[in-house]
Amino acid sequence: RILEFTQSLSKDDMMFLRIDISDPAIVDQWIKNIENGDTLSLLLSDSKKNILGYCTLHIDSKLWTSHIGEMRFFVAKPYRGIGLSSKMVTEIFQIARSQHLERLTVNIAREQPHVQTMLVRLGFKVEALLTDWLKDRDGVTHDLIVMSHHLVDVY
Repeated sequence: RILEFTQSLSKDDMMFLRIDISDPAIVDQWIKNIENGDTLSLLLSDSKKNILGYCTLHIDSKLWTSHIGEMRFFVAKPYRGIGLSSKMVTEIFQIARSQHLERLTVNIAREQPHVQTMLVRLGFKVEALLTDWLKDRDGVTHDLIVMSHHLVDVY
């Protein structure tokens, strides 16, 4: 089902995916990461089990950033703007807390102001703007915004 989902995405949508999930080898690695516990994934589907979007939480307990999880999410174009991303992110908050994470990070392209607005509404703050940090499939560079959300009180 994941490959069916990704094959339906436009070139513009694919630009905003950090990894090429239309590549079966990448999907296999994603599944292996889930099995190993390095990635926790929510898949959003309709009643016919068609995937509408996903939200993943990436954890590396072996690094000095083991208290930080990286979140990635995506919703297919026909289902955007109705709160599905917010619901998935809120669910990932609960999962991250259950994993004893203290902070979540998310990276977005600067060309996604609506995503940034939604994340700010959920309590994320901009940590950095990295100019010309991303390169799309056509070789054009884009700015990257790094955002984070504290899951525990910081003193």
